[in-house]
Amino acid sequence: MKKLSLLLASISLLLTNCHNDDEMINNPVNTTHTNVYIAGKENNTICYWKNNVKYNLQLPDPTKEYEIKKMIIENNNVYILGYSPTNDPLQKNFYFWKNGALIDLQTYLNPSLFNANYHSVKDFDVQGDDIYFSVFFAQFPGQHNTQYKLYTFKNQVASFVKNFGIAYPTDFHEDSKIRRFGNDTYTTISNVLESSLSESIEGFFKNNTFYDLKYDFQKVQEMNFLNNQLYIFGTPKSLLTTPQSMYMNTITGNKTTFTSNIPTGNFESDNGNLYVSNNKNVFKNGTYLFSAPNNQEIRDVKILNNNSYLITKETGTNKPVLLINSIPNFEVNIPNSSFEQVVVTN
Repeated sequence: MKKLSLLLASISLLLTNCHNDDEMINNPVNTTHTNVYIAGKENNTICYWKNNVKYNLQLPDPTKEYEIKKMIIENNNVYILGYSPTNDPLQKNFYFWKNGALIDLQTYLNPSLFNANYHSVKDFDVQGDDIYFSVFFAQFPGQHNTQYKLYTFKNQVASFVKNFGIAYPTDFHEDSKIRRFGNDTYTTISNVLESSLSESIEGFFKNNTFYDLKYDFQKVQEMNFLNNQLYIFGTPKSLLTTPQSMYMNTITGNKTTFTSNIPTGNFESDNGNLYVSNNKNVFKNGTYLFSAPNNQEIRDVKILNNNSYLITKETGTNKPVLLINSIPNFEVNIPNSSFEQVVVTN
């Protein structure tokens, strides 16, 4: 009997040690030392939650509709970029919040530049106490004589990046992401159609140096850093008619391509691994990892210390749900509510 007990214990220990990271990511572990932030809406009013407690945002006009574009947490401060529509379909009013306090970007960044041009604030990043923005400007978007210009801002100081010349009308469909890494500023360019070119400009700037990716990507979407190397995610340049997505190491040129269950974004890194997802599935280093519950669609996902944090929309009811390691943790049962982005910090 004693030998049988020892044998069972050895088998149990062997099975425990055989679990890999992909299995462990769905098993609950201690997450009590993390803070979970969610940006979204409650009853059609934008707000954010910290550890399931709601915080309101100061609104310039509570009768208008507002959308959240991005949220960043830095040094325990909550930064949110958002916008509201205007009577001009080509122009939005852009707003910025720090810990719920409102900043009107049109007057904060550069009033003369903003007032003289149509503008679209594409992205922002925060490093320490410094805030960085990427902004497209155009005098007559949607017309053939428009000159599209890209600027970046560090706090309130504007830096001219590139004049794309007279571009084909894109109605501000062009895109740009901005990231600070160490002492460098990285800014992606996508979907800019210059009149002298037959295809869009795709690539990125490292500070003022441009790296052309138009032979690799049809559309650049996201970027992230892993082991001090820059990875770009987007739609690859391919002759295939089937949908694809890909991320590429810009140093080595190594590519990871998806031809089924195509990831669409949420490009994240954690503990030496890269994660992407679509509205149903999460992939780790190019391999399927796990799925959202059958009745839910993924809105955003974060991985921190091998723990997964998903915000989803329940099909049929549209109820927003937070799942930690696939277990429901928080939901809002008020109509016209949604979760748009999740950020997790230690």
